[in-house]
Amino acid sequence: MNSIKRLPDKVSNKIAAGEVIERPASVVKELVENSIDADSKTIDIRINEGGKELIQVIDDGFGMTMQDAEIALKRFSTSKIFSFEDLEHLATFGFRGEALSSIASVSLLELKTKTKSEEEGTYLRSEGGENCNIKKIPWNRGTSISIKNIFFNTPVRRKFQKNALSEARRIYRMFRYFALAYPELSFQLSHDNRRIWKLAPAGLLERMGDLFDSGINQHLLELSHSDEHFSVSGFISVPEWTRSTRNDQYLFLNKRYIKNKIIEHAVVQGYGQSLSHSGGFPFYVIMLETSPDRFDINIHPTKLEAKFQDERGLHHFISTAVKKALGVPKFEPARIDNGGSVFRSKSPVQEIHPVNSEVIPFKYEKPENSSVPELKQNQITAPDENDKPMGKNQIDPEKIWQVHKGYIFSQVKNGLIIIDQHTAHERILYEKALRMLNKGEKPSQQLLFPQTITLDKEDIIILSEILPHLEKLGFDIRIFGIDTAVIEAVPLEIRIGREIEILKNILEEYRKDEYKDLDVHDRLARSFACRSAIMKGDKLSKEEMFNLIDDLFATEFPYYCPHGRPTIIDMSLNDLNSRFLR
Repeated sequence: MNSIKRLPDKVSNKIAAGEVIERPASVVKELVENSIDADSKTIDIRINEGGKELIQVIDDGFGMTMQDAEIALKRFSTSKIFSFEDLEHLATFGFRGEALSSIASVSLLELKTKTKSEEEGTYLRSEGGENCNIKKIPWNRGTSISIKNIFFNTPVRRKFQKNALSEARRIYRMFRYFALAYPELSFQLSHDNRRIWKLAPAGLLERMGDLFDSGINQHLLELSHSDEHFSVSGFISVPEWTRSTRNDQYLFLNKRYIKNKIIEHAVVQGYGQSLSHSGGFPFYVIMLETSPDRFDINIHPTKLEAKFQDERGLHHFISTAVKKALGVPKFEPARIDNGGSVFRSKSPVQEIHPVNSEVIPFKYEKPENSSVPELKQNQITAPDENDKPMGKNQIDPEKIWQVHKGYIFSQVKNGLIIIDQHTAHERILYEKALRMLNKGEKPSQQLLFPQTITLDKEDIIILSEILPHLEKLGFDIRIFGIDTAVIEAVPLEIRIGREIEILKNILEEYRKDEYKDLDVHDRLARSFACRSAIMKGDKLSKEEMFNLIDDLFATEFPYYCPHGRPTIIDMSLNDLNSRFLR
């Protein structure tokens, strides 16, 4: 039987690094948090090869003495707490004293630092957590920490890092978190010696324009609400300006970026039925402030989640704040009059005014209830995938109808079929895109007037990553600078005039599938198919409907779209007869 032994510091530090330092973006997070805690006014971040080769953070904070610098690299060294009770009143970021020690244990680290009162600074070099050199050097006030060759001594962890572009994208997002949380600070980010952002101190709305789009304020509503326990500020999007994912939802607790399902649900509940018009997720930047003793941030190694004492009260508070920002009127409860009719308060629907805009996007209207009875689930069946696919010879071109510009009804020998035109076209384009990506085909149409598109920094990174694959689909795109691309040719399936919209949507859809276990061709084929397909609301001619049906049944898996939604519903004559009690 093996005896119990204490792990050597080298081993325990590497284990701790595995919990705290997942990838280069984790290093950036820890170093920038230290810079903010050091009361820095300017923070400069430099990375090479997506942070895998170099991460350097330079600040003008209060710096460290030589003695502090030596101790800082040892585990559980901190200036933030001195007793367990201090955890209840923390207002700083790092406090456990593991970050620098963990980073140093899996990298080559160089530290240069100087306090305001010292005449000389300190230089310290470490390899794998072992201090190799420490000396006095000339230096300005503040701290510079350089991390090189992260995970050089943990090859398994290094092997699982993404490519440089993917890692850079994660650092871009991390940079955005800090830049939003601290608009009063100056931030700069450079990648491979190219400046990506240089942000001067600003207000939150101006900072959002710098990070996203200068016209974003046309779509935002100001959030401001407080009670005896919580205070919230920030901006939420008008209901019709939504996203297909939650990637553009930024929640900060006492200026720390977090995720919290209670608050996410409360925001959606605050919007109510207004989101049903768009079917997406609202954009928001929410700054929540509360006393540190009302939540626990130490339930996750990276402090990405928080546990609140009064979750029900918080949910009500956030929901109320969103309703207040939207201008939702308070309705009286429904009641029954003597005649049996239901009526409500006749308060007029309030209009929504975006920030700095005189344009009123829409008025709230309660959707009308449909009088059409719902079909029972057992009366509608999707065809068995083992059935022999039907072809155009079984479809009469004269017996095809488009219903509500979204569905195609067709009479067949034993009943009728209903086809979702969008999901059907998705399946067709998905299989075609896979063939093109795997075989390297390049059917395209040259644009008479090339289209210039401005993208945010993260999307430019995605575009650079997938550009060789887009070319196989028929795109011809050139990237200029850090946020501009020119579209010169597009695939034959794309309608001229929609190329910018479709490219943006492809990038968004590709990012949506990022954490799914799909290879790059499958992800790109899904994105291209979903965003290039005929949409609900597109009017189709008889010939277009006939060709769509024919192409659908020529695919390998005609009954489902790439995301698993059905493309066809089959109703037999027996089903129809039973509906009419025949």
